[in-house]
Amino acid sequence: MKKNLLMLMVVTMLPLTTYSQQIGYSYDVAGNRVKRELISGSSQAPRKKSIGSQTSEQIPMSVSVGPNPTTGKLKIRFSQWSDSNECHLLLSNMSGVVLIEKPLVSIQTTLDISTYSAGYYLLQIDLNGKKEIYKIVKK
Repeated sequence: MKKNLLMLMVVTMLPLTTYSQQIGYSYDVAGNRVKRELISGSSQAPRKKSIGSQTSEQIPMSVSVGPNPTTGKLKIRFSQWSDSNECHLLLSNMSGVVLIEKPLVSIQTTLDISTYSAGYYLLQIDLNGKKEIYKIVKK
C-alpha cells in the first residue's frame, strides 16, 4: 500500500517539475555577481529571461580587480586597452561617500586604500559609457 501511494505521488509530481523555474547567476572574473536570469523549464528547449542585472551594460573586455580582500593596494588591470578608451574610476564607501575619483589612462593602475578603515567599499569602473561595480573588502 505504501509503495503504491509513493509511486502515485512520484507520478503526479513529475509533470510539475518539468515546468518549474530556476534562477541562474553569472559572475565576472573577480567573482562578483553581475547577472541574474530566470530559467523556465519545459518539455521544449530551455528559455532564459533576464530578470535583473547589477549594471545596464557590461564592460566588453575582462577587468581584473585584486587582491580582494585587500589590506592596502588594489590593482585594476584590463585584458586589453586602446588609447581611444575613456575610463573613469570611482571608489565610495557603503554610505555613498566618494573617496577616490580619477580617470584611468593605461591598461593598469593601483589604488592605495591603506589609509581607509576596514570595511566594505564599492569600486565603479565606467569604460566608454558602460559600467561595472565591484564590492571591495578592506581588512
